[in-house]
Amino acid sequence: MQQFSVTADDILHSRYSKGFTQLMSFQVERVRRALTEALDTMPLFERKTQRVLRAQPICC
Repeated sequence: MQQFSVTADDILHSRYSKGFTQLMSFQVERVRRALTEALDTMPLFERKTQRVLRAQPICC
């Protein structure tokens, strides 16, 4: 959060800023990478049961 100049108090009080938006974009990309890596380690037959995760729209 420091990297984006966002404090816990900012989040608790719903203070949205450019830094908050950048922090959320960073976190979304981090989670997408982690999910992709996790799914890629699964056997194909098990990955098919996780298609809902892969079907989530990518916005912005």
